[in-house]
Amino acid sequence: MWTEADGRAGGGHILPEATVVAEPFAVEAFGLDGAVFMAEPDPETNFRLFGPVASTAVGAETTSRAFALRLRPNQDFAGALEAFCREQGIVRAKLRGGVGSTIGARFVDGRIVEPFATELAVSSGIVASGAGGALEAELDIALVDYTGGVAEGRLTRGDNPVLMTMELVLEVVGEVTKP
Repeated sequence: MWTEADGRAGGGHILPEATVVAEPFAVEAFGLDGAVFMAEPDPETNFRLFGPVASTAVGAETTSRAFALRLRPNQDFAGALEAFCREQGIVRAKLRGGVGSTIGARFVDGRIVEPFATELAVSSGIVASGAGGALEAELDIALVDYTGGVAEGRLTRGDNPVLMTMELVLEVVGEVTKP
């Protein structure tokens, strides 16, 4: 997401060969040791999509456990993360980054993005026990749809299916009930 020189909001892919950085900026990063995201042909979508691939660990000092994930088309974004955490015995996790696409978008405040193709970036996210004790994902995102419309907010659980792919880094920040 960015702001154009005329003040108009924009978003989407930033192509390194077509981008000039005009002034210094700071970024926050979270590194993985033992996994990378690589673009490979995907037979389901017929596109080259990024996905996690094991790599040689370099022995970086780590203080937590993390997973590199790819969610596939038509899975609900929140539901897929909740299911992954249940399967792994993770009781609390934090999204350390993520990009992908959804089929439109539904926000908890009632807003709806109708254009079916979006590109989004996760601004923050957690998976933790909700009021009833079941795992619930809270996903705050910023997106641009294929018409250039921009939206930000918290996604509604159970109503935001992945369009093509979602690449994510999930850090375990609570106890694990299974090895």
